[in-house]
Amino acid sequence: MALLDQWVRTERLPSLAPQSDSELRPALHPRQVTIGRLYAEGLSTAAVAARLYLSVETVKSHTASARGLTAVRSTTALVHELYLQGELRRGTATGVSALVSPRQRAVLGFTAFGDPQAAIGKALGVSLEVVKADVRALRSAFGATSPSHLVARGWDERFLC
Repeated sequence: MALLDQWVRTERLPSLAPQSDSELRPALHPRQVTIGRLYAEGLSTAAVAARLYLSVETVKSHTASARGLTAVRSTTALVHELYLQGELRRGTATGVSALVSPRQRAVLGFTAFGDPQAAIGKALGVSLEVVKADVRALRSAFGATSPSHLVARGWDERFLC
């Protein structure tokens, strides 16, 4: 029955069908986007709270709400989603691509979706220690201070899209 309802909404009554992919995504509050932007800059939760004159608990609440609206499992994945939605824009590439191995690119991709490092290792067939070393190398190469900042730098360097 649900498939029939979906067919009726999308095929028989096209005016009810979403017109674009963005219509399927819930709108985030501007404060949530601002908080995500600050995470992308590498700020910690406490630093975001201080910058916005909010309590740490308020920042955590906004972040949790944004994660719920976007159906992502981590703040790092939220930053990635903000880039996908066009809420955050790429910065200038610095040309570190020669320093990044194909496996490190894969680690960055998994990290962007908020996958735990143990799961990344399992998916790539490497140990947790190898994944941790790759993340350290990526953070060093990109000058990233946090996983969210690493994802933002990955966007800047055109590794993520």
